Amino acid sequence: MDLDQAEADDHNFGRLYAGILIRADSISLVVGRKTKAVDDSMPFCFVPHTHPRSMLHLTVPTAREFPQTLSLIIASLFHLDERVIGIGIATYGPILSINIKQRNRLYKRFMEGHTEQTVIDDTVVENFDDHRNARLAGWTYGKISPSSQHTKLRELDIYSIVRNQLRAFGDPGDEVGVAIHTDVTCGALTESFFRRKRASNADDEIRRMEEDTVVFLNLAEGIGGGVVINRSSLGSANHPEMGYLILQLDGTNDTTHPTSESATARASHKTQDKTTPNFVEKYASLPAILKHTEKADLKEIGAEDWQRVIGYIAQLCASITFAIGPHRIVLHGPIAEFSTKSAITEEPFSELVFEQMTPWLSIEGQQYVTYPEITQRNYILESRYVEWAATSRDSGALTEKLIDPMLYGALIYGAQTPPENMSIL
Repeated sequence: MDLDQAEADDHNFGRLYAGILIRADSISLVVGRKTKAVDDSMPFCFVPHTHPRSMLHLTVPTAREFPQTLSLIIASLFHLDERVIGIGIATYGPILSINIKQRNRLYKRFMEGHTEQTVIDDTVVENFDDHRNARLAGWTYGKISPSSQHTKLRELDIYSIVRNQLRAFGDPGDEVGVAIHTDVTCGALTESFFRRKRASNADDEIRRMEEDTVVFLNLAEGIGGGVVINRSSLGSANHPEMGYLILQLDGTNDTTHPTSESATARASHKTQDKTTPNFVEKYASLPAILKHTEKADLKEIGAEDWQRVIGYIAQLCASITFAIGPHRIVLHGPIAEFSTKSAITEEPFSELVFEQMTPWLSIEGQQYVTYPEITQRNYILESRYVEWAATSRDSGALTEKLIDPMLYGALIYGAQTPPENMSIL
């Protein structure tokens, strides 16, 4: 069943869903009511729930406090005036498993009383007694990798924390859906929903194609990429790691290529650690930019260094274009936002990336990749924050806010996913 048909058969319009965004030093919550869109460009949308506890943002200073803070956020949902029926969680990665269908299949077998020997991920499982804690023979749905660069998040067992807290507050039948994905995939979901809306209102019929693939890049402490096809996450074994695509750093191409670097930059590359490949994250993430430029703040970086960063991101976008051929690439995060808002660049960051990307798509002087979207400057866009209304806990007054597209995408993902005691296979 495709997404449009599934939503046509959905009876959960008017119900509440929660979206949670886990960052390296904070956790955010927003609660919205699923409703039908005003036109047919989106299968559904959300209106803010106006309860004062429906929007939270909590700073998490230490690794030890992440489980406690996440538990507190889940507990706050039980203080609302209406029950939440689904929770979508967007988080930094890498996540050891995002295979929600495998999780539901195991749950179904558990509910049916299967106890025969089963092999899961090369591990022999004798019974399903440990399933309710999501620790079935090392099964790791929604658990962050121990090798994550965000040290405070390492081995954070998101699913177990959330599910156990829900049961503690009276959800023994696991009737509340819990769906976990990367923050960038959730960001791509938001862009896909709203891009389809913009496309349906456009005169250009090319923008209204049935197929729609969006890539969302978060340019921050690391570089992450999410892919959404037809408003659904990419159905691969696990999530992409686009920050680990490899850059070409030597050569004598023209100035539109990131390989045309200053002598100082080339000398810097020669002194770099050669034990790992030249991942784009190694040179274009926020810590890497500050390290290579020997600056303490983005405000101190000069125009030449910014041009080199733009070149790295342009090469990444070219690699994505060759591999996936998306309809749009969306740039998000502090690097894109600061560069655009600062006086360093007169053009938007996305347009500068587009200009430097184009030569990378040529082979022997001929543009190798040619499809309609890639000929337009809005092939690469900057992300849009979503308008939202929040209720003050002090005065009860409504205030307009903008929420991160990755947080809004968590709402979408939670609403797309049924509770795990429902058969979706």
